[in-house]
Amino acid sequence: MRTKLLFLFVTLWTTFPLLAQDAQNTLQVISAKQTQEITEKYTYLENTIEVFKDEKGNTSFEEVAANDALFWENNTKESFEADKVYWMKLNLQAGEHYRDTCLFYVGSIESWEKIEAYLIHEDGRVEQQQAGTGLAMINNFIPDDFNEIIGFGLDSTENARLYIRVEGVRVGHTHTYLSLWARRVKELSPFL
Repeated sequence: MRTKLLFLFVTLWTTFPLLAQDAQNTLQVISAKQTQEITEKYTYLENTIEVFKDEKGNTSFEEVAANDALFWENNTKESFEADKVYWMKLNLQAGEHYRDTCLFYVGSIESWEKIEAYLIHEDGRVEQQQAGTGLAMINNFIPDDFNEIIGFGLDSTENARLYIRVEGVRVGHTHTYLSLWARRVKELSPFL
């Protein structure tokens, strides 16, 4: 019995630092509704995005970033309008040892004409990316057939905010609500 307890103690003692280190290599999306970790597997973020429907389609990034009151819970399953412009907002928090890139898959394959993404880093820097079927392939984040992918790296322990603007559901594509998937990758590969 004593040997079993000693074995259990040693196992737990050596495992705790590994668990703590793994917890520090995380990327989380934090919303008022829940906190969700983004892993190497595809993570569906429907419940952690906040949404603003831009009725006229002319609200600038600066206006959106300056006004959190524009955003609400993602209720687009009940009220999606394909002819409107939408903004999504995510609050991101990187762990102490986070070093990966996070890929965000906006909608489904080739569904949006125009996707603009703005990441506001904790130090105030803003990174911008574009994607969508309305851009020449070479101008997409991944210059290939992946028209719906954007990707950003964060510094360790950084809190950042990501805004994604989507416009123009592609003709022939049936969209019924806003969706967003994410996953962490160590390096970009041709098989995203």
